[in-house]
Amino acid sequence: MEHKNLIGMLVGYYLSRFDKDAYRRFSVGSQSAVHKYLADRIGVRVSSVKLWRDEFDPIHANSRQGWHKRKMAPSRLRMAAMLATVSEVGVLRLLVHCMSNPDTDVFELLQEMNARIEEPDEIVSTRSLTGGLEEKHFMTWFETGKSLFTAPLGDCRLLRCGYDFEATYDDVPAYTEVKGLKDSRGGVLMTDKKWTTCNEHGERYFLILIRSVESMRPPTEVYRNPAVTLPTRQNVATVIQVSWSIPTLNSSLAVWSN
Repeated sequence: MEHKNLIGMLVGYYLSRFDKDAYRRFSVGSQSAVHKYLADRIGVRVSSVKLWRDEFDPIHANSRQGWHKRKMAPSRLRMAAMLATVSEVGVLRLLVHCMSNPDTDVFELLQEMNARIEEPDEIVSTRSLTGGLEEKHFMTWFETGKSLFTAPLGDCRLLRCGYDFEATYDDVPAYTEVKGLKDSRGGVLMTDKKWTTCNEHGERYFLILIRSVESMRPPTEVYRNPAVTLPTRQNVATVIQVSWSIPTLNSSLAVWSN
């Protein structure tokens, strides 16, 4: 299959699965206008975009029936399986990348992306190195009454809701994700779930960074709305688990630090 047709299939999957949210991403007017815009970008017929979307409709919760009486082709089933757990933001980023690089083999990209990503040594799953010390520091900091946040403090770490703690900031709910570094420098990783939640809550989402967590009084920094204020890079693993890395955290971008 030609690369442009694979990208077209990805377009169809994106429009089918995310429906109205997907169409709103392209500020060109009606659904027909979106189909034409994407077809022109990829270099395929406008009708093909709609047909690719219709092929995925039977497996997604939208108001269309699509080709529900036709057995899905193996390539469509394969793409749906590989992208089933990827968020709307993650699929959109993949789509934008593929449209900007028309020679991309979509399936090859999804299978081999993980092997091509070389993470800097300082970007790791921080909790595996710090043993959760950063969370203990955060709770101690909160209990002193010197933090930016006020009670009640809700512990959400086991709920897998996209953040570690829920508190109050300026009389409205605040959602905080706590990260720690063994040293004073480095970056952090956030799962696609947490990054999507970060985008959803915007100004009410805070990244708490505890540097040198093994020290007695580690420096603490607060980054508000990190999806907007911090530079990131998307990482796609072979099993299509998307994460977002923040290679470095510039203290000047923090809204609070000690």
